[in-house]
Formats: sequence, C-alpha cells, structure tokens
Amino acid sequence: MNRKILAVGIILLFIGIGIIPTSALDTEKSLPTSRGHWLYVGGSGPGNYTKIQDAIDNASNGDTVFVYDDSSPYYETIKINKSLNLIGENRDTTIIDGHTKDCNIEIEAENVTISDFTIQNSSRSGILVRRVSHITITNNIIQNNLAEGISLTESMYSIINRNIIQNNGGKGISIFLYCRGNTITQNIIEKNKIGIEATIGGDFHLIISENKIADSSETGLIIDSAYLSIVTKNNFERNTQNGYITFRCAYDPPSRYISLFLTKIYSKSLIIINNYWDGTRFFPYIIDAQIILLPFFAWQQTLYYNCWKVDWHPAQEHYDIRGTT
Repeated sequence: MNRKILAVGIILLFIGIGIIPTSALDTEKSLPTSRGHWLYVGGSGPGNYTKIQDAIDNASNGDTVFVYDDSSPYYETIKINKSLNLIGENRDTTIIDGHTKDCNIEIEAENVTISDFTIQNSSRSGILVRRVSHITITNNIIQNNLAEGISLTESMYSIINRNIIQNNGGKGISIFLYCRGNTITQNIIEKNKIGIEATIGGDFHLIISENKIADSSETGLIIDSAYLSIVTKNNFERNTQNGYITFRCAYDPPSRYISLFLTKIYSKSLIIINNYWDGTRFFPYIIDAQIILLPFFAWQQTLYYNCWKVDWHPAQEHYDIRGTT
C-alpha cells in the first residue's frame, strides 16, 4: 500500500512540474512549441524586443523569432544570417514595411522559414534569397515592392507556397542563375509585371504547381532552360501573354546542327501539362518558345530558332487555389 501511495505521489509531482512552468510562461497568447529558444518582438511580455532585427541578432541557430502584431507595422530592412524561424502573429496584420528602402528581408543562411507576414514597400525585393538553400517562404502576403516579390539567386531546394504575391513592379517570383530543386506551389501570383520568371540555364528540377498566375501586365510565366522540370495544374488567367519559353545551348561551327538537335531533345524534359489557360479548351494549348544557340567565339553569331511548347492536356476548369494555409 505504501508503495502505491508513493508511486501516485511521484506521478502527481511530475504532472505538477509540467503544468506550473507552462502557466507561468503564458503571459500573452498561447503559442506552439518547437526546438530551440523563442524570442518575441512587440507585444507586452517581459523581455520582448521592439525591433525584429535585434531579436535575430540575439538568436541562435534553431531558434524561433515570433513577432506580435501589436507594434505593427515594423519599418525595418532585415538580414537573417542564422538558421531560424521568423513567424508573424497574423499575416494580415503583422506588417514588415521597407518604407522604400532596399530589400525588406535578405536571407543569408540555410534552413530559414518565414511565415505569416505582410511584406511590402521595398525599393528592391520583398524577400531576397542569395546563395543559400532549404528556405521555406509560406503563408505571407508580399506586395507593392518596386522590383520582385521574392527573388532566389543561386539557391537550391527551397519551397515557396501558399503566399499571395501581388502588385509588385517587376516579377512576382524571380529564380535566377544555377538554381536546383525549387518548388513553387499553391500561391496566388497576380497583378505583377511578370508572374514567375525562372532564368536558370540547365538541368534544375523546378516544380511549378497549383498556382494562380493572373493579370500580369506582360507575361505570366517565363522559363529559360529549365530542363527536367514540370509546370502543372496552374491557373493562367487574364495575362497579357500567358507564357514564353526559351532553351539555350552552346555550339561551335561543326556542331551547330548537332547542338540544335540535342537542344530539341532536351527541351522535351520540360513538361507542361494539365494547366488551365483562360477558359475551357478541348485542344492542346500552344506556348511560344525559342531555341538559342550561343557561340563559343566572339566572332560567331548567336542563332535563334522559333519553336513551340505544348500543353497537350489543358484543364477544362480552373483549379481552386486559395493561397493560404
């Protein structure tokens, strides 16, 4: 009997230890748990930072910086040089405003997640990712930036999903120069000059799936040499031009026709299928494309050949894409 009483007492002691710290820390709003420490910006809790950058500077790899909307908008340009999570309280009301200065958020570290913000009014990109990989940008509103909404340069295996990317002066999403394995899915990308431009040159496994790409003043989708990639189940609506594709290959004079033949073969590894193109279609949808042969020597000419890329099985109805979690 005494042993049973002792065991029950120990169990109750551990339960009490688990409950007391939780209630003591719940000074503001209930938050999810994760590995690493949590740092807080805005709000009224003890030890909260007033600037997002100050919290990032004091964070360590694996930490989470949580930003309350109480002090929104935050007029900051932010650099992230640690692997951490940057999370807003509510994407509609937690605002990072670049106030026309530079990039709103520049990411310089691997394994960074940014979610639940409105990111707006920078003189360049809303979010700039450069020479780092495994970045996740999810459930944000990214708008009214002078250049790109999101820019990835020499970045690999990143995910851009469930964002609303709108009213940016240049491209909604730009992927540039030797990127590989990036995924763009379930975003609403509308009212930008260009919806998505992927100028990456080579064998790079890009996935563009289940996005709404609409009301682009120039082109909805521009892809340059995205071999072994797929564009599928997207809505293309009311763009001035829905898409334009190019394929590039270097040549020297003896191999000109061999290079042209190989480029045509390689171009088949870019798969465009099951997209919705501005209305019900019972026939394949043809996208303008071009093959560009680049010379080895300055005295040679660059050669251009017009061709087409075809969605052989376009969707008959538009997909339900919400751009939110």
